[in-house]
Amino acid sequence: MGITLYSSAVFCFAPEVALAFHKAFNTGDDEAVNRLIDGFYRPFVDLRAQGRGYAVSLVKAGVRLRGWTWARCGRRCTSRARTM
Repeated sequence: MGITLYSSAVFCFAPEVALAFHKAFNTGDDEAVNRLIDGFYRPFVDLRAQGRGYAVSLVKAGVRLRGWTWARCGRRCTSRARTM
């Protein structure tokens, strides 16, 4: 595949993408897997690799773009959807 890790962080801001990838991969839909890798995951991984802190910043930006909010609880952050 060329990508060594699958980012579950995608579930925080694009659950439909993460679920589509999971379904395509598990059902052997190589066309859909490649489309999702080329169109989403590879660019996402490339952005994450730009520097320290990018991984968290990308997830937070994705959550904000969806109109969701982050609640800070001690050292852990959790997302809470306003609308789904």
